[in-house]
Amino acid sequence: MAFRKKASLFYSVRIAAIAAIGGFLFGFDISVINGAVGAIQNKFAAGAWQTGFSVSVVLIGAAIGAFLGGRMSDFIGRVKCMKWAAFLFFCGSLGAGAASGFYDFIWWRFVAGFAIGGANIVIPRYIAETAPSQYRGRLGTFQQLAIVSGILAASIIDNFFIGKIISIPQTLWLDFDAWNWLFWIKAIPAVVYGVLLFTLPESPHFLMAKNKVKEAFDVLARTVREEKIHTKLDEIKKSIVVESRSHLADLIGKNDRGKTRFYPVILAGVAIAALQQLVGINVIFYYGNTLWQSIGFGQEHSTALTLFTSTINVLATIVAVFLIDKVGRKPLLLTGSAGMFASLLAMAIIFAQAPIDNNLNPVLSGPLAYAAVILANLFIVFFAITWGPVLWVMLGEMFNNKIRGVALAAAGLAQWLSNFLVSTTFPPLAQNLGLGGVYGIYAFVAAFSFFFVLNKVKETAGIELEDM
Repeated sequence: MAFRKKASLFYSVRIAAIAAIGGFLFGFDISVINGAVGAIQNKFAAGAWQTGFSVSVVLIGAAIGAFLGGRMSDFIGRVKCMKWAAFLFFCGSLGAGAASGFYDFIWWRFVAGFAIGGANIVIPRYIAETAPSQYRGRLGTFQQLAIVSGILAASIIDNFFIGKIISIPQTLWLDFDAWNWLFWIKAIPAVVYGVLLFTLPESPHFLMAKNKVKEAFDVLARTVREEKIHTKLDEIKKSIVVESRSHLADLIGKNDRGKTRFYPVILAGVAIAALQQLVGINVIFYYGNTLWQSIGFGQEHSTALTLFTSTINVLATIVAVFLIDKVGRKPLLLTGSAGMFASLLAMAIIFAQAPIDNNLNPVLSGPLAYAAVILANLFIVFFAITWGPVLWVMLGEMFNNKIRGVALAAAGLAQWLSNFLVSTTFPPLAQNLGLGGVYGIYAFVAAFSFFFVLNKVKETAGIELEDM
């Protein structure tokens, strides 16, 4: 033991950063298809319904992957789950790019979605379980920072390829079309992720649950101070009920009056996971180009605005890294809810008062058009500093060791189903209610989220996982 390596913040940062690469693949994957939609329509002669499904099927796969990933991490470990996700990211990338038919393409998009959901429900758990408690919030934000970086990278690549894949696909390298390469590019970071995962230690919580005390000791020796190792091991051991035996039934208990109900912490976790999506954040990223064009910006300007929005998203998320442990989780969520409500309500008012063209789109020009852009980016800023990163941090923290895996599965399922609901309902809602009505709904959800967090969500900053 005299020659063992000492605890190091750099070591904790390194393993959190490597784990978070799965978030980069998530952000890249859900965003890169925006540049390929036109080519896919032409390649597979896809109608409107098929085109919409080719975009949203990844969310269905993610919902299933999140539910199963949270459960599987109890059985095979956190790192092994991430390795499987890296492999599926790689397969989904190659398969989608090489698809010869529409349903072939749909299958590989589903596979990629499964990887997204599985990886990104396990990552916050892994980071929370390996990070020192005083740095857990900042390290937990790495996942959201990786996600928005992936979205930005996809926007940059889409801009590079956009002229080569609109209308008439152009042949690029090795006689393959540009849209093929859009999907194949993701195979590179997938391979890098898979290789780097072999350098990560397993979670000490999983190791203790499998009675691998020495291995757990070795991991903690790299992440906590020497005098705290044995205390930490004892705390983990006392808090663990064999993880592989947790079931959905463990999320339900009886209240003081003897009535069966979900535990309040489960309801809080599932609700904030759903609310993060129900405020409509991904409408900006999934339909950004369409949104800007509908209010009067041309294709070139719309693409530039989408890239600008992605950049703002990354910069604002970096701010969250420095705030989350100093300010706390709950205050950030409350601030985000208030800011999102104000910006969404202002957008709804602008869109509702604007003249309508023959396609029922608001006609904005001059100051009002720019005001809409500013408000949309203000909405992004409030989300990126607060709800974007805080959700992933809190999901990794708020559940006790006995139910963490199955609770994460339930919260992940709720988050992805809400994402799917918002992405599929936006076009018909916009058609029937107008953009003013749609953003009015999102503003209402943001207001509801404020009061829900105020009354139902407890602070987790500075609390050891074993004390949750």
